[in-house]
Amino acid sequence: MIRDKLTTVLSLAMLLMCATARAGQGPDVTKKTGATRTQFICPDSQLLSIDSIDANSVNNIESVGQGVRGLPCKASIEKNKPKNTSPREMLSTRLQDGFDYYSWLTFIALNSPADGVHPIASDNGTFWETWKQLPDVMLPGGEKPAPWSNPNIPTPPAECASKFKPGMMIIHMEMEETYNEPFKSGPLFDQNGNYAVFVIFLNQQMFQYIVDNSLYNIKGQRDFSGEINFPSGTRDDNTGNGTLGAVMVKASWKILKPGASENATFHAIDGLLYMPQSAEPCRLVKLGLIGFHVGHKTDDRQQWIWTTFEHDRNVPSSQEADSRKAKGPYNFYNPDCLPDSCPVNETPPRPWEPDKQRPAWDPFLHPSTFKSQIVRMGPSPIFKDAGVLNTAFHESKWLQRTVWKNYDLITTQWPSDPCASDPHPDQLPDATCAPFPTFLANTTLETFSQQDKEAGTPIATSSCIACHNNATTHHQPATRSDFTYILEKAQGPVDKPQVQRSSK
Repeated sequence: MIRDKLTTVLSLAMLLMCATARAGQGPDVTKKTGATRTQFICPDSQLLSIDSIDANSVNNIESVGQGVRGLPCKASIEKNKPKNTSPREMLSTRLQDGFDYYSWLTFIALNSPADGVHPIASDNGTFWETWKQLPDVMLPGGEKPAPWSNPNIPTPPAECASKFKPGMMIIHMEMEETYNEPFKSGPLFDQNGNYAVFVIFLNQQMFQYIVDNSLYNIKGQRDFSGEINFPSGTRDDNTGNGTLGAVMVKASWKILKPGASENATFHAIDGLLYMPQSAEPCRLVKLGLIGFHVGHKTDDRQQWIWTTFEHDRNVPSSQEADSRKAKGPYNFYNPDCLPDSCPVNETPPRPWEPDKQRPAWDPFLHPSTFKSQIVRMGPSPIFKDAGVLNTAFHESKWLQRTVWKNYDLITTQWPSDPCASDPHPDQLPDATCAPFPTFLANTTLETFSQQDKEAGTPIATSSCIACHNNATTHHQPATRSDFTYILEKAQGPVDKPQVQRSSK
């Protein structure tokens, strides 16, 4: 264990030296096919010191109302040495603190109102909610998606047109990915007996790359001869100019019970629940955000930077649950139910599909009798500084009186080896480039990929980077899809596009 930690720190030291030596020598991302390379002043994401953080004085935070212009283009190391930190721990701590600080700036920028006028306190529709939703990119029959618009208004199913209004989020319950967690490991049920539901969004840079390279259908992917290489974010530390890379957001939602007092603690949005096999295929619901997972590709982190946040009332830690110190209510845990009756972190009984429940699942009339009993396995002590940042931002003038103070950063995972800046990770012996920390799981999005309670060891799929390294395209033979499973959702085939492009 000690040797593993020492190896990690040495790797981090090499990364820092390499990053300094390679400054300004990254890949020419401006030539990548499909990238919308609009330059803007990109905020400095460097944390001066975890010991004296003042979230009220964060540079450029006034501009977050302008949405993406408040989003950091890349992460930076913490500038000053934290107090009471050993030399061996210092570098890894400073790097992790820097990435976690970047994650908080990302959270604020993306969750600022999309109108670019109101402050984040107003809890209007957020910036990322105007992006393209996965079902509007990977269309039935492999049809070409509609062009990017601002804001993007999703196309409702025909039978829902009369109920849909702009600003609503469409929840496609006919798609297994909406309610079943990765690797078909099972759905998550809240304490009201309702499914947690999941949505995936793509920013313009990622969307345009898919469209320009005809990767939105199976045939286009099979005809694509190049290396999948999404645009990378950059920042010039001398001028502050930056370009935004590919960003994808996966969010988890709780169907709010009408009139419940807890509803005021969530970022909430109107939703349209689409269940085509149901007697009432279109239901209007209120959705509360419970999990927020962001992947962002930067020029020096070709394996992407992975950020995860959760609502603070989702679950207790396993230590709190075991010691009977968990104080509810929680979204996915009942402190009054003993382990013999409510074993933790277990998947529900089959069938898992909403339309196969008997009687059929209904978000208001017949919630499932099964209620998930979930605890957080970890995090380890290395994440203690994330709590310092959480407190600082919760108490800041930006979030203090908003629903956003109820969301916690869990941690940030990033590739730690110097090879992380190599623009061709598929040609490396290890394409993941040593993810750090090794494991990261959101209890609402990777519930059943956490550390095993009995064995006491993490499951390999709880590493974002290691897991996404397995994502492939529909090319024959299969090729890597640059750390995203989105391309696997393509349908078709359709007629061959007239122009085929390559990223090389």
